Amino acid sequence: MKRILSLLLALVTILSVPITSSAASIKYEKVEKIPNVGIQFSNKLVGIEVEVPEDVYSYYIGYVEQALKHNLIPKEIQARYKESITRGELSTLIVRFYELIKGKEISERKKFTDTNDVDFEKAAGLGIVTGIGGGIFRPNDVLTQEQVVATLYRFMEKVGYYFQPVDELEYEYKEAYEYYLEEAKKLGASSWAQTVFAKVSMTPVICNVGIFEPKGTYLVEDVIVLLISVFREVDVLLLEGHNSIDEVKVKEQLKKIEKMYPTGTPWGLEKEYTYIYNVFRSPIVRTVHACDAFATMVSESIFGDLPERVINKNFDGIRVGDIVGYNNHVVIVIDKTDNKIVIAEGNNGGKVRWGRVITRERFERDGYGYVTRYPLVVEHY
Repeated sequence: MKRILSLLLALVTILSVPITSSAASIKYEKVEKIPNVGIQFSNKLVGIEVEVPEDVYSYYIGYVEQALKHNLIPKEIQARYKESITRGELSTLIVRFYELIKGKEISERKKFTDTNDVDFEKAAGLGIVTGIGGGIFRPNDVLTQEQVVATLYRFMEKVGYYFQPVDELEYEYKEAYEYYLEEAKKLGASSWAQTVFAKVSMTPVICNVGIFEPKGTYLVEDVIVLLISVFREVDVLLLEGHNSIDEVKVKEQLKKIEKMYPTGTPWGLEKEYTYIYNVFRSPIVRTVHACDAFATMVSESIFGDLPERVINKNFDGIRVGDIVGYNNHVVIVIDKTDNKIVIAEGNNGGKVRWGRVITRERFERDGYGYVTRYPLVVEHY
């Protein structure tokens, strides 16, 4: 079960260096990502050359390039990057993204009296895009930002993005949700758009296109960025053109790291590691120490910039390479059976240690959850 809970703060903040009276006197030692141990992927997009127009906003170039390499932007839309997006254009883009992500053609259709475009019928058939009622679609209507965000929300649900129910959010996440809800009201969003905006704002997706203006419009290039951002969240390997990650490859890299940092290597409160992750709508630079620094360094060295996902206390879902938090300690999993995990850890008596065992029973009693960088890949059928 895909449950993205508010455990990240617990795993990377609470479980970092304990706050003690002597903490201020610690001389921190910065550690870096380990080179040459990351998993090497085969990439089917290598060699595909595309041309991104010079007028595309510089921050968006990489997003547009990825969309072009996957043939997700029709020629007629490529001429309109700087134009406000219409209902028809959004529908066409959504259909292309959906069919690539899900690996199948949309079979559902909804007919309209003013158009027989198949993409429009597919998008409406899925319930992602609607017309204006009475069997009328009006594909050339320019959409407001709140209309686009509502459509994006439905698209995210259809491709497998998990939105945690609001009543299950823990305190700090519920507080953020209430903030975005209030922000939508202040910005003048329609009542039907406020909840959707708040939910989408709790993801890393919408932060990439600037401040929300409910009655304003998004450019075509803005929407491409939004859709690529969703694509990355639900199937980053497919987006990047890579082969799948398996635990055998992860184990191989862990063995290399063990040779570099064997049991007994000094690793105490002084070790410091800095990395970047997305919280709500903004990327955050976070510095962690001690056991957390070791686990995060190892994880990033192997998985690179694959996004973190925080999972509830589910022992069965843990995989080799995941970061586990339990009993005010953070460790990385190097092996697993049905009833135990084998771990590597920093700051065990001020040193690195490989091979200690945590039983299922202990994890279920003392564990907080775990962080994984294995992508959340939607089912292809």
